[in-house]
Amino acid sequence: MNKLNSILKDYFDDIKRCKSLFKEKFGQEFPLTLWRKKAIPKESIIKEGINYSFHGVGCYIQFENYGIDFDENFDPVFDYYKLKDYIEEKNNYLDNNYYDLKDYNIQLNEGLENGLIEKVSGALYKITY
Repeated sequence: MNKLNSILKDYFDDIKRCKSLFKEKFGQEFPLTLWRKKAIPKESIIKEGINYSFHGVGCYIQFENYGIDFDENFDPVFDYYKLKDYIEEKNNYLDNNYYDLKDYNIQLNEGLENGLIEKVSGALYKITY
């Protein structure tokens, strides 16, 4: 099990945390349709110190020290660039002690070779374990 696996776990755990916060505030785990119907603002505060901003088919959540960007149908699919941005934000928050980005492509390729992840299309990957 490489470090990328634990990064993916952190990423999806943070998404679950976001869904829980949305459920608390709006009664839905991912209220994108409420925004599209103009029932809630595009950008606002979920909870003190935590902001959200909807876009396209996704959402960016800014926690106190880092942010996460994800799409509505996230699990178990992840976007290469959104995960990379998440890693960079966590590195900034944790003084570059979270994950060395030079290993990102290497471990992503290892995951593909080992069948732990598969490419869905473009920059989208799916966890298979």
